[in-house]
Amino acid sequence: MDKSLFLLLLLISSQVFSQAPKLTGNINISVKTGVIDANFKLENIPKIKNYLIYLNTGFNIQYLRSEANTFNYATRKEYNPDLTDESFGYYLPDDTGKAKFLPSALRFKYTGKFPVIADKKKASDRGDWKGNIAFNGKTIRADGLQTGWYPVLYDVDTDKKYHMMAHDIVVKCEDCRSIYVNGSEPISAQEGRFKRDEPVELILFAGDYDFAQESGSFYLNTELSPMELKTLGKISSEFKRYYESKLSLAYGENIVYVHTTPVSLENAWLFVSFPAIVNISHKKGFKELFNEDEEDKAWFKQFLAHELAHYYFGTYRKFNSALGDMFTESFAEYLSLKLSRDLLGEQAYEKNIDKNGLESMLRHSPQCRASNLLWITVIEIPTFIFMPHLYGWLLNGSLVKR
Repeated sequence: MDKSLFLLLLLISSQVFSQAPKLTGNINISVKTGVIDANFKLENIPKIKNYLIYLNTGFNIQYLRSEANTFNYATRKEYNPDLTDESFGYYLPDDTGKAKFLPSALRFKYTGKFPVIADKKKASDRGDWKGNIAFNGKTIRADGLQTGWYPVLYDVDTDKKYHMMAHDIVVKCEDCRSIYVNGSEPISAQEGRFKRDEPVELILFAGDYDFAQESGSFYLNTELSPMELKTLGKISSEFKRYYESKLSLAYGENIVYVHTTPVSLENAWLFVSFPAIVNISHKKGFKELFNEDEEDKAWFKQFLAHELAHYYFGTYRKFNSALGDMFTESFAEYLSLKLSRDLLGEQAYEKNIDKNGLESMLRHSPQCRASNLLWITVIEIPTFIFMPHLYGWLLNGSLVKR
């Protein structure tokens, strides 16, 4: 095993697990009216002195109540766009009013009404993003951390967000055909119980859509044919086996593929919150893999390789620091480039390098090698922390030609 992959194993194996809260209770949704009505309890709350509990700014809070359901707590709230644009931060003041109090369990009751943008003629060009609780007339889409559709505990002093949690919740949606909560199997029903003991970020996707299962994975609203499902399942399995063989770590559970449309005209993006990979666009979504255009096919495979790599960096291993996102994205890209060269071929790899603009940056240092650059990036990053123009060169340029 080369030095760079050995370093990745050291980083992954250093994962530290901490106490995760558990979410219980129920939530009622209407995809036609944009209404959310939640009655949750947050249990197993870790002991934190300086904290906030994030909930989306679109919610009206009825109460934060005692676990025994006997009284309501006095609450205060803050808004800090440097931490989150989408949520208010709530806390309970202690008896002195100068410090914060946090019990081991809290009950929450809140409601909100969000715009339903079903008519594209009335949609903005831009105006949708990952942290938006989005109703497009057919579905609701809400990611876990950024939207704050459920209470997310935040440790201010350590900059740690407890958005991954065990859960046992009931979701009801009378105008839905299917419901999915990340970490559980989707259901064809208007009400269902979703339970998981292992912590996971709770993505919510419910509404009028179909889903299918192939090779252990679920495909939600993708409109893929049975043959296309088999093909995508085969590619995913091949990529996962590659990572497992190189890192000597089991991949985990099967991927859930989700496609939906944005509530704006021009926005389009993809994100992963294991085990879900979510595609938001007005285009064909995962059908891009089956376009006649070979460049589209190659792009999709490279994207898939990057997103699948986020299981190791982003889920299995997280970086709790100011550079955390940088390391997460960079190591995922590094793994995907290794896969691209080994499985997709030198031509696909070279195109990806050229597309990222790396070749021109590396002309000034053609002698650099992949393993050495990656090693320098991680071990000597403080040397370059004030040189952001080198960021792409150091981290994404770690696979130059030998």
